[in-house]
Amino acid sequence: MSTPEGRLIRALAHEQRLRVVAVVADQPVNDIVRRHELSGRAAQLCAEGVVASLLMSAHIKGEERLMVQVQGEKPRFSFMADVRPDGRVRARLRPDDLPKGTELTGTLLAAKWLGQKEIYRGAALVERDWQGSMDRYLSDSQQSLGIVRLGVEIDDSGRVVFASGLLIEAVGGSGLLREEFEALVGPLRSADLGEVMTIFAFGQLQGAPVEVLEARPVVVNCGSTTPRIEAMLRSLGATELQAILEEQGQAEVTCDWCNDQIVIGPDRLRELIVEVSGPR
Repeated sequence: MSTPEGRLIRALAHEQRLRVVAVVADQPVNDIVRRHELSGRAAQLCAEGVVASLLMSAHIKGEERLMVQVQGEKPRFSFMADVRPDGRVRARLRPDDLPKGTELTGTLLAAKWLGQKEIYRGAALVERDWQGSMDRYLSDSQQSLGIVRLGVEIDDSGRVVFASGLLIEAVGGSGLLREEFEALVGPLRSADLGEVMTIFAFGQLQGAPVEVLEARPVVVNCGSTTPRIEAMLRSLGATELQAILEEQGQAEVTCDWCNDQIVIGPDRLRELIVEVSGPR
C-alpha cells in the first residue's frame, strides 16, 4: 500500500551555521488519518505526530529506521510511527476519537534501529503540545540548540489540508551562542508557518539563501504484503491453520499499520497446511 508523495528536505542556511529540515506531507498524513478513521483530536494528534516523526528521521541512513512511540496519559492514547531513510512511513494512533480539550501529557520514546539491533534511544516528556515536546526532546535528549514548528490543518470534512514541519538546529562546531541562534531564527517561533514554508520553497529562510542538500519523497508504505501474511500464518502451525479453515473457511488478517485487510482463500490455506505439515 502506497500513497502520493510528500517531501522531506535537508538544507543548510545562514552560511552553513544552521541545519534545516522541512517536511511537507499533506497527502500522506491525510491517508493515515483516513485509513484509521480518525476524527477530531485523535486526527490532529496523529497528524502532528507523523510530521514530528518525519522531522526526527532526517538523519537516519542506509538500513536504519526510526521508531517513535508516545504513550499519552491525558488524554489516554497511544501513538506509534516507523520511518525509513527512503521516506517510507507508517503510523497509527488509538483510540480513533478523543475527548476535546487542551491538556496533553505523556511520554515520548524515540529509538533508532539497524536490523534487529537498537543503536540509539531517547526519551522526553510530552506536555501541552507536540511542538513544545519536540523542543524539549532536542534540548534534553539530543542536547541540541534548535527550534521546531509543526502545523496541521483539518477542514470541516475531516480532511488534512496542511501538514508541515520545520526543524532548525545550530550546526555542530559553528560556534553559535544561544543569543546568536535566537537572533537568527527567533522570529520563526511566532511566524505563520504556511508563509514560512512558501518562502522556504523559493530558497529563502529569514532573508538568507538556503542550500539544499537532499530532497526525499515521503510516502505511506506499511510493508504489509501477502507473502508476509502467509509467513505469519505458517508460524501458527498446521493444527491451528486447519482450525481456521474449518471454522472460518479462509484467513482474514487486518494490518495493524494501514488497516488494509488481506484475505487468504481456502485453496491457498490448504496449500499452506500442506507446506507446514511437510512430506508424509
